[in-house]
Amino acid sequence: MLFSTATSVADVNSDMEELYAPYAEVLERFVVENALSGGGLVSAFNYEKALADSRTFALLNQQKSLLAEFDPDRLTEQYQSIAFYQFEYL
Repeated sequence: MLFSTATSVADVNSDMEELYAPYAEVLERFVVENALSGGGLVSAFNYEKALADSRTFALLNQQKSLLAEFDPDRLTEQYQSIAFYQFEYL
């Protein structure tokens, strides 16, 4: 897919935010962050809570569908391609 000159990096970034919205919601709901007494931060994913929540699998299935439909040729910047393919590889 070719981009017109009217397509901006901001448009692609907005598309990427929309593309990963289901995954972002899973992270927002189940990542726990705690400040350490000596400074710093520790974070963890609450798998028990995520597995008990019926919405988790719906979000992950939605994410999978969005990625399957996404055309990587829409990525115009190297950092976008790197981020996309790193995520896909996981």
